[in-house]
Amino acid sequence: MHLVDLATVRTPKHFRSLTLQSALIALPLLLTLGIFLLYLATYFAYAYNLFKFPFDYDQGEGFELYDAIRLARGENIYLDNAQFPFYASNYPPVYRTLLVPLIWLFGPKLYVGRAVAFACSLVIGGVIFLAARYLLRRSEDEGMRRFPSSPHLLIPLICALAFFAANYVYHVGPLARAHLPMVMFAIAGVYCLERAFDDAAGKPRRRTAPLFAGLAVALLMAAAFTKLQAVDALAAGFGFLLLRKPNGFDGVAGCLSFTLIFLLLMDKATAGQFWLNVVSANVNEYDIDVTWRTYYQWFCLQGALIVCSVVYVMWDGVAAIRARSFQPISIWSLYFVAGSALGMLTGKWGAGPTYLIAAIAASCVCTAGLFGRLLVNGYWLIRSTPITNNQLPITLITLLFAAVMLNPSQIQHPPARHRSLLWAGGADGGRGECAKRLPALPVLRHHWLHAAWAFCGCGGHRQRLGPRQHPGQRARPGVERGSHADFVGGQRRRHQPNSVAQPEQKQHA
Repeated sequence: MHLVDLATVRTPKHFRSLTLQSALIALPLLLTLGIFLLYLATYFAYAYNLFKFPFDYDQGEGFELYDAIRLARGENIYLDNAQFPFYASNYPPVYRTLLVPLIWLFGPKLYVGRAVAFACSLVIGGVIFLAARYLLRRSEDEGMRRFPSSPHLLIPLICALAFFAANYVYHVGPLARAHLPMVMFAIAGVYCLERAFDDAAGKPRRRTAPLFAGLAVALLMAAAFTKLQAVDALAAGFGFLLLRKPNGFDGVAGCLSFTLIFLLLMDKATAGQFWLNVVSANVNEYDIDVTWRTYYQWFCLQGALIVCSVVYVMWDGVAAIRARSFQPISIWSLYFVAGSALGMLTGKWGAGPTYLIAAIAASCVCTAGLFGRLLVNGYWLIRSTPITNNQLPITLITLLFAAVMLNPSQIQHPPARHRSLLWAGGADGGRGECAKRLPALPVLRHHWLHAAWAFCGCGGHRQRLGPRQHPGQRARPGVERGSHADFVGGQRRRHQPNSVAQPEQKQHA
């Protein structure tokens, strides 16, 4: 006769309680996921309409395309500005080289460059999902994996979708600019470095470590030669390598030597114009006031993710102090810190808030890692207290995650009509000639969408892009505060002072 432990008997009442608690965990996550899918649809609608626009929407798109056209013809793009054709490129060649085969196939069209940048933004979202999922799986132990209500899939997915809900990403993502491809190479390289030097990996994964390490170095080098702002990923990646493998200094020195040799060869092949136009020409005047305004705006837009990322970094720091070792420090903590520090360059003339896109991507991963750790600690709280079979801590953590992700400050401002796509180059603050050429957005015109955004708490909380004005500062005459004339493609533009402000024309019915 077998004895039955009554404590292990699962009664129908227990199953009903478990189902109810699981629903309380899944419902806020599914609601959050649905809302972020709506924001992703808005991002796709904006990109689709932008692809149909045949003119420069950003002041740098034409230069990027012209560089690719010259490369497709086999011509040099690093020329002497004092000689015909009086043109030179200011960026490294990787992004332009990616456009060359597409120009051969589809011709010199702006949508070619926009499609590549848009695809790169989608790849960034995919890498965020993989990195967040990997962090959660590392945080889970065997008991946690058997836990039926572990939201180990929805949290990474929501964090990946949160990247597309950021204003800076939404604005510059589909533009034919080199910044998103640079971030794509950088974050993919950081993820590969994490996989290569994961001390918790077993022997089967150890066999793939050299492959991940080589791929990481190649991706980081590609990011550096796409745009110089990849220095944050290089600092985080090679810093993580030295922290985990102090004897890996030889590898870092080899990468630096390769970079130096490539720079010397490029500079010699272009008669010194590569260094002059790519490096020296980007050393411009600096305004620290613009930097602080940009940080202030970023915190207003992404404050919840920033706070979660700071807590995640502090968690790593405390763990490192307790272990008296640098091993607990995650590469995503280093990447977030380095990407945030890169924001100090936003005060440079020609820079802009898009320099913080890498920090936004890292903050999405750090947020997922933080809530993964909270879920694990909540699970062990259940196991170590008399509230066994009660999922209250997990439910509270899940609700907190939904509240963090749905805070109204970090969500993008949707383009409700075609005037949201205006290139406001004139003194009328956005009512220029391009209004007649831009396609409409019929999908986003209806009042129900505005009501949906208002219901989600997003109406009235958006800040216009452009860090040059803060709420207490007077707007320039003839220029709408924070308008597209002040912020174009993530780059700050100079304004010619207007002697007389243009009076606004009244609209007649």
